[in-house]
Amino acid sequence: MSGRHRAARTAGGRSGSRPGSRAAPLAAGVGAVLLLVPTAGTTLAAWTDRSTVAGDGFTSGRLDLVVDGRTGLDTTHARPDLALEGMVPGESTAATLSVANGGDADLDWTPTVTTGGGLGPALTVELWLGGRASADDTTYPRTETCTGGTRLLPGRSVRADRGSTRDLCVLATLPTSTDDAYQGRTSGSVTVRLDATQVTTP
Repeated sequence: MSGRHRAARTAGGRSGSRPGSRAAPLAAGVGAVLLLVPTAGTTLAAWTDRSTVAGDGFTSGRLDLVVDGRTGLDTTHARPDLALEGMVPGESTAATLSVANGGDADLDWTPTVTTGGGLGPALTVELWLGGRASADDTTYPRTETCTGGTRLLPGRSVRADRGSTRDLCVLATLPTSTDDAYQGRTSGSVTVRLDATQVTTP
C-alpha cells in the first residue's frame, strides 16, 4: 500500500476521523442524559414528617352571685333584721345586703321583690343600691331608713364585674295610709330575689 492510503486511517483504525473532532464529546453528553432517567419499575422515595400539639387542661367556670357571703347556685337564706313585729302605720325596718360577684365572669343582676302573708299586700319595699341601713330603732314609732346610694327602680339591672362587692339596702314600710282592715294581721313577709346573667360583651 502506498503511504498515501495509510495516512488516511486514524490511530483507532477508523477512517475519516480527525483529532479534535466533536463526535466523541457529543456521545459522552448523550450518555450523561440517559443516566438521569429512571428505568422502568424504579420507585422514587419521598420522606415525610409530622408534628402534633395537644392542649389538655380545659375546665368550665361558674357564675356565682354571692349574697351575704352565701355562695353556690340558687341559695336562700333568712334575714331576721328584715322583719318587724307589731308594725303600725308609719313604721319601717331596713337591712343591708352584701352583693358580690364570686364567679368567673362579669354579670348583670336584676332584683325582684315580693311580699306575702296577710300583711304583705300593705307593705311597700324600696331598694337602694350602695345604701346602708340605719341603726336599729326601738323607740316608738320605729322608723329605720336607708342612707346614701341610688334607688333601684323595678326591672333595672346592675352590672357586677368579677370580684366586685356592692351594698344593697332593703327598706320595708307600712304606709301611714294603711287601711284598718290590716290591723291584727299575724303574718307578713318580704322576699328579695336577685337573678344573675352572664355579661357577654365588654
